[in-house]
Amino acid sequence: MANVHQFEVIVVGAGGAGLMAGLYASRGAKTAVISKMYPTRSHTGAAQGGISAALGNYEEDRPEWHTYDTVKGSDYLGDQDAIEFMTSEAIHAVLELEHMGLPFDRTPEGRISQRPFGGHTNNETGKPVRRAAHAADRTGHMILQTLYQQCLKSNVTFFDEYQVIDFIMVDGKATAVVAIELATGEFHVFHGKAIIFATGGHGRIFEVTSNAYAYSGDGAAILFRRGIPLEDMEFFQFHPTGIYKLGILITEGARGEGAVLINGKGERFMPKYAHTVKDLASRDIVSRAGVGSSLSATARRLGTVLVTAIVLALMTLVLVIVFGIVAGLFVATTGTEPGIFALVVTALALGGVFVLLVSRYLVAIPVALLEPVGPVRAIGVSSRLTTGSRGAIALATLVFLALGWALNRFLVGRLVDGLLLTVLLDVGITAVLTTPLVASAAAFAYQRLKLHKDGIDLLDAAKVFE
Repeated sequence: MANVHQFEVIVVGAGGAGLMAGLYASRGAKTAVISKMYPTRSHTGAAQGGISAALGNYEEDRPEWHTYDTVKGSDYLGDQDAIEFMTSEAIHAVLELEHMGLPFDRTPEGRISQRPFGGHTNNETGKPVRRAAHAADRTGHMILQTLYQQCLKSNVTFFDEYQVIDFIMVDGKATAVVAIELATGEFHVFHGKAIIFATGGHGRIFEVTSNAYAYSGDGAAILFRRGIPLEDMEFFQFHPTGIYKLGILITEGARGEGAVLINGKGERFMPKYAHTVKDLASRDIVSRAGVGSSLSATARRLGTVLVTAIVLALMTLVLVIVFGIVAGLFVATTGTEPGIFALVVTALALGGVFVLLVSRYLVAIPVALLEPVGPVRAIGVSSRLTTGSRGAIALATLVFLALGWALNRFLVGRLVDGLLLTVLLDVGITAVLTTPLVASAAAFAYQRLKLHKDGIDLLDAAKVFE
């Protein structure tokens, strides 16, 4: 059959790991590399800043320090034996890439250039150390190009744009993989003595990520469906710097060259979390520090808002007392019943809620002030109010609305970020300002109106509060 292929080693995935596995396997076995895209388009090419190895080309560095920094950077959750092996082999791996032709940047003496990176330290002094070997800001791209050229040189067979969808197991052993040729839609079966999956991660499960769209996790899903255990799936690394909402990475090399992190107030915050290395702490520490800084700022704002709400409640009580005093003066000067005054003030206060809520978003006109007796006219008592009464009521309502507008515009607006939180806070302030006033006015009005001195039925008076 034309669509059945025989190899000794089959590598699924053509990123940095897949190409290196295919290259090493080809030295002693007939090898095929299967990839759903062209190899040099793999996501390894997105790596910018460098590849870490304790070469010590600028200053003293040791694999033991690299080991400790990696263990610490994993929050002591990493496999320490594997980490020790990786850091000790890193020097040989980087030098091997150089011998393959990877064009690393050079020091004036001709050695591989290195730059500081997050979490790379001298364990004796605690200061940052240059450990990241780099090829400008295209290190990953150069690694892909170099390895691909070496694979072609070593006669590795490539099947580009083949999507692997399953693999075949016989007696508990993997014997073949099944793939679809994307150009034709035909199925292909690749038989092999050894099968290596190097399909990368699954970062596209996150809405915002620097991972390529190809990082869909299909390789891990194939293995999982066949009962192959997956280990440490939760250990995703979050890079601390990127362009907000776009998922575009800002290389760690920027901080290695002197860039610093600042919060919304323009202040550096990393010295608070990493006193010595500051912005060059490991990614995990910097990521958590950024979140902690944001949460602290939010907590401070919410605390200030709570204090503001308490102050508003106290001011509302003062307003209710002042209204009561003004009501007494009205009895002495105009002969108007305090109950009617309370009803009018309450109606005007409720009419002014609109102004309170929209004062930050629209240029609103306090419509309640344009016809101060309008809400009361419905129960037929506006004729009982004198011109002086109407003026005083309008003035009191104007003060009330001006106070709410000022607090909303100049105080709350400076304390709260986000439209939803702002609207919720506005509603809360409205409730704080209005509820005690309405309750006080209703009780006052009920006590006075139950005497029927003005001939107003309780049922009619209750309509104001419906």
